[in-house]
Amino acid sequence: MIRIGDSIMRGAILALGLAVLFTVPASAQDLSKVDLFAGVSFAHVTGPSEPSLKVYSGVVSGTYNVNDFLSWTGELSLSKDVTSNGGRSETLMFGPKVALTLHKTGRFLPFAQWIFGAVHTGAEFNGTPFASTDFGESAGVGLDVIVTRHIAIRPIEADYLFLKQPIYDPSTGTNDASFTEKSFRYTGGIVFRF
Repeated sequence: MIRIGDSIMRGAILALGLAVLFTVPASAQDLSKVDLFAGVSFAHVTGPSEPSLKVYSGVVSGTYNVNDFLSWTGELSLSKDVTSNGGRSETLMFGPKVALTLHKTGRFLPFAQWIFGAVHTGAEFNGTPFASTDFGESAGVGLDVIVTRHIAIRPIEADYLFLKQPIYDPSTGTNDASFTEKSFRYTGGIVFRF
């Protein structure tokens, strides 16, 4: 009976500690001016050049927080197709990021962003004889969980990617036409707050 009571007491203390950890807000002076993110992402890309690509990426981004509501984000990703041919692609995008709460003083910081820019794909990635640089954009939502004053974890960022990709025409030997690929991308990682 003492063992059951001890384990119940330990469980209650653990639950109380976790509740305090996730409900105690960070103080207002903990608002960061600049956030640097490093993480990984996964996307399942479909299109006419390749029927289906499983793409893993390394992602880095920098965010300048203008105020409690509006930020500007720049993102660079390096991707590799692990499905068949090992093609690579890179994206460089920039755009606004908006806090989904009016006060960035809590431990949980949900956000929405819309970024756009350039997508460079290698010939193997396109399934064509040519490399290509085209337009891309990403719209999505995410959540940062503050761990300490200078570190946060981003357990989820879910984006909908729009990537213009060339369509290779073997009869003319060109890739003048293009197709807009639409795919879901999941990203997670760590945020360094300054």
